[in-house]
Amino acid sequence: MLRFFMFAFVFLISNSSSAQDVDYLQGRVIQGPFKTNVVKGGELSFLQTGSAEFPVSLVLDVVGVDNKKNRSLVDKYDVAGSDPKIESIFFIR
Repeated sequence: MLRFFMFAFVFLISNSSSAQDVDYLQGRVIQGPFKTNVVKGGELSFLQTGSAEFPVSLVLDVVGVDNKKNRSLVDKYDVAGSDPKIESIFFIR
């Protein structure tokens, strides 16, 4: 019974956080897309979200077997004195 409640709690927490992240999955692409070998068919992009608190986000787009693009939030960048700016991007293998 305790396992069921722990599972339900984790499920609710994961669903609530993903619902809040919807705002950071939309916006204007400011850098990218960059293909990645980490996820097959994946592309990384930086978005200008329009959010006052987190104006820039990094998203991963993956084309599924149904040819639909699925987008996931990788990270979001907050205002720390001024708006975040992407000045350089590099990848490490």
